[in-house]
Amino acid sequence: MVLDLETAPDGVFAARVRDGAGSRSTTERVALHRLDAVATLTFEVGPDLSVRDVALASASTANRSEDAMLLDVVAATRMLGRAGGLLATFNGAAHDLPFLRHRLLATGRTDRVRDLAAPEHADVMVEWAGDGRFPRLADLCAALDLPVWTAGRGRGGVEEREAKSRLDVCATFVLLLTVRAAKLGLGRLVVEEGWRAMSKAVLAAGVDDPNLLGLLRHPSIVRIR
Repeated sequence: MVLDLETAPDGVFAARVRDGAGSRSTTERVALHRLDAVATLTFEVGPDLSVRDVALASASTANRSEDAMLLDVVAATRMLGRAGGLLATFNGAAHDLPFLRHRLLATGRTDRVRDLAAPEHADVMVEWAGDGRFPRLADLCAALDLPVWTAGRGRGGVEEREAKSRLDVCATFVLLLTVRAAKLGLGRLVVEEGWRAMSKAVLAAGVDDPNLLGLLRHPSIVRIR
């Protein structure tokens, strides 16, 4: 399962914390955020990286409470761990997972924190890192000719953040396939076929965001027959 979170500063929670001198660490900044939107991409993958049973799901505070979204993510990671699955994120080791732990604690869900450690975690950003440099998702996508989120093309507000999360989770999936195929010595066609399988499933469920459509109808996979 690939997971992407969209967070924003939580003014109510931050007001309870006394400002200290100097800038805050990444961990401290994450702790002062709230969850605005979430997207997950679940799938089955074979040893040859063949992809099947793809499903994209997302939510935002426009249609679901933050508490409900947090519990949904925890339930998904718990089930993933029980099934021996892999949780993939982009910069999740420094952002998504610390955020979830802090937010669960801040909202009194201390009994759910341990569920986040259930599945094996793969940080796709770390797998792509070279020479100690960690790329931003947008920069890596641009370098690989993948669509980059363009603000203002959605509905605005948290609904637009949900749309961005859907694009990011699908792009992270393509990056995961690409780096894993390279490690296994598999050809580019394997990546494109997995990408196409993902795109076909997501398109069948209905997509109206031009940013995501750019990834799902990318020339690299349209030419495959």
